[in-house]
Amino acid sequence: MLGDFRKAAIVKMVLGGASLAFTTPIVAQEIDPFCSPLSDPKMPAMKLKFYNDTNTSPPGQWVFPVITMGKGPIDTWMQFYFSVTQNQMEDPSGAYNFPRDKAYRLYVNPTKGIAPGQKVCITLPLYTKIKDSGSASFDGINPKDPGQFIDWWQGGTIQLFYSSNVNAPRALWDDRNYYPVSNPIAALRLLNSLSFPLRSLGNDYKPFSQNPDFAGNRDAWPRPNQFETSITAANTVKPVCKGTNPCESLVIQEDTADLPKADPSQLLEYTLGARQAVDQPKGKDSPPAVLDLKNVDFDISYVNVAYGPAAMGPVNNDQVGYVGTPQSYGTFLTALNNFRSNGQYPGWPRFVREYKPSTKSGAIERVTVEKFASPLEVMPSLTAPNPRTDLESVTKWNTDIWAPIGRLREAWQYHTSPGNGYCLSATNTGTKFCQAINDIIPMMQENYKKYLSLFANGTCQGTAVKMKHANGGEDYNFDATTDFVMSHVYGWTPFTEAVEADPTKGCKPTDNLLADSSAYYQNEVDCPTQDQPNRKCKLYGPYLAAKKEFDELNYGQRNDSPYNRDKPASNYSFNPWVVLVHGDPTAKNGMRKFLKIPGVYAYSVDDAVGNVQAWGEGVVIDVGSTKHLENQNPATPPITITVGKFANADGMDRPRFTDYLLCPRSLRQNGMPAADDPHWRPINQLYTSFILNSNNPSCQVWLRDNGDKVNYPKTTNPLKKSPQYYTFTLRKESPTIDIPPFLPEFSADKSPGWDNTGAYIDCKGNLTSNDPASDYGKFPSKYWCCSGPTQPIKTLGRGVFAYSKKDPLSIHSSLDHFVNAMPPLYMPIPPASNPGTEGNFNPDDPTCDIKPDNSANN
Repeated sequence: MLGDFRKAAIVKMVLGGASLAFTTPIVAQEIDPFCSPLSDPKMPAMKLKFYNDTNTSPPGQWVFPVITMGKGPIDTWMQFYFSVTQNQMEDPSGAYNFPRDKAYRLYVNPTKGIAPGQKVCITLPLYTKIKDSGSASFDGINPKDPGQFIDWWQGGTIQLFYSSNVNAPRALWDDRNYYPVSNPIAALRLLNSLSFPLRSLGNDYKPFSQNPDFAGNRDAWPRPNQFETSITAANTVKPVCKGTNPCESLVIQEDTADLPKADPSQLLEYTLGARQAVDQPKGKDSPPAVLDLKNVDFDISYVNVAYGPAAMGPVNNDQVGYVGTPQSYGTFLTALNNFRSNGQYPGWPRFVREYKPSTKSGAIERVTVEKFASPLEVMPSLTAPNPRTDLESVTKWNTDIWAPIGRLREAWQYHTSPGNGYCLSATNTGTKFCQAINDIIPMMQENYKKYLSLFANGTCQGTAVKMKHANGGEDYNFDATTDFVMSHVYGWTPFTEAVEADPTKGCKPTDNLLADSSAYYQNEVDCPTQDQPNRKCKLYGPYLAAKKEFDELNYGQRNDSPYNRDKPASNYSFNPWVVLVHGDPTAKNGMRKFLKIPGVYAYSVDDAVGNVQAWGEGVVIDVGSTKHLENQNPATPPITITVGKFANADGMDRPRFTDYLLCPRSLRQNGMPAADDPHWRPINQLYTSFILNSNNPSCQVWLRDNGDKVNYPKTTNPLKKSPQYYTFTLRKESPTIDIPPFLPEFSADKSPGWDNTGAYIDCKGNLTSNDPASDYGKFPSKYWCCSGPTQPIKTLGRGVFAYSKKDPLSIHSSLDHFVNAMPPLYMPIPPASNPGTEGNFNPDDPTCDIKPDNSANN
């Protein structure tokens, strides 16, 4: 989830009015027989469900998850949850920052793991109090001082370790400050094992606190700054674990650093909850946002490393497909080795895990791990005076390095060298490859220029990094051929670092965004909102065009450079790591397809489907298959359904949609779903959008309004005695209208495109006469749904319509799909003064074969 400019997952679309502000609700936990509830049922809860299905793809693997929450100067999730106001957030003293100065970690079943065919559920509270400060406003938490709480939702990582038997990998013991002790019986058992290394199975482990040489010398331990967290707060809520077999005790550890990058593990990322902006009726004395307690964001990141497989999907949302891969660990490892040994990428850098000695006479042990490092991971280290110790050694630093990375460097210099660089030649600038390079390099140059100015004016602290030229000189003159620039291009990252190793030095991530590089955005334009009437926005057209070209370079769509002609043995591709992760679509043999995982990140801004954000109550992690994911299909661009709502500016409560139901499992005899169907989901009143799985579009959608709460026009009694129900289904075929397999592609500059998109909506199931459940029903729900294919919705002002739009920034020519619906009905007669309900209702339209009930006119 990297990059400095990313398309939002869900676009806020409110038809007919503005959003309403509301305070963060206390939501009771839903009962899940698999997962244990928290000790306080009022604490917001999310679930991480781990399934080990590797028994279905032998040989099975034991899985060992490690959950880590990082550090940060400001915790916005806690601010949003506790309704911290804008003024409080901007307090220069940081009195409401909720800082986190440590990482907190959970080792899940660290000695026995999750066996093949078994499962574990971790129920995570939003936060765990560490201390009581006496501040009742924030549940006893002091929001100014660090070390007060643990946020389990914002920015979590999961490192998945794998083992071919019940014994945990040696690195995992090492991470927990345990050391190996020779065990002859275990070593004897090794004779019967053909697949596990001696260093793991042939040893028992003891804590370093019992080590006769180092028990009193914590600095000699693998993780000297990792301690069990001391929790003194009363009535605190901790994570809980439930598994097929009883879980090992969940011990919360605190640390100052991440686990070693060379650990034999794969990185998964998640964020639970989401920020939602709200109107601020009292200006800065109001909170600017609340925390959405039913939103999940997750991905499997192969941006920096590739080691093992997993698939991820949301909890209690079968409309969202999975990201990742269901392949076995063995299949994954074979693909990695094929990549390294197929003649094109021999010598690709792997990680080396170092183990501190466990005796005074011992030495550091270095063990190569079948964990591959990406160009984005390796290239920044090329500027260092000495090589990294956690990567395989090279012949000579830094001129004779890993052969595949050396070829990428050579090709980069071939294209960009001053005076003789291929892409700088006037005769070659027309190639697609060079067009991209010549658009990207000036952006990096402008970004470096701004970077220097930020150090000069004091915005960034410390010393700016100089360019190290091929002739050995160093200065601040931009040089595209340097390793420094190359690493920033491959990482798609702005210049923010400082010479000093101090983490407080350098620039903040937002100080020097690539998108804000001079000439890569257009002048600011007015883009007011209700709460920010003077708001200004930048237009990032030039930046987005360069970003698309960068994507095309990575996916091999601009590979017309003659480097392969001049260096025929190189088989050059701009980023072979993308070929490893996603596969080579042009390959005719299986080896060139490698991992073949489309739904993951292969580089920092690889946004095809790598990241999923959706409604959910947690995340499912399945290793070895997809059978425990709620949706068995890979994630694809969903169908975004947006329902309209009326503004309540006069304080009266107009009708609004409150709940939705997708693909009901059963209907009652009257053709309507049960009011207590457990699959009804609340509609977020700030973002009235939800998604439908594009793999199953012909699924009935039901909506329910707040009919019994409506008092508009202002009356003594509500206009409706009970909620009214509405429904529609996307059509895929029709006996009278020629419908293609999916929705019509719509272009915003062609207004006639609106005219027939309503033909893709089937209104069957709506009431065609007065609603028997209320005295409201002067117009049936079908009137709300129908527009008809011959009536332009743009002027009709009612109906449900659907269309697809091509994402102009996508190199995959993907279509985004949309369904828009008008607000609920509320007037017994559609007067002309009520926009949104007037218009002709054609009884002859094949999709709308009824007339509205006009009895109210009598």
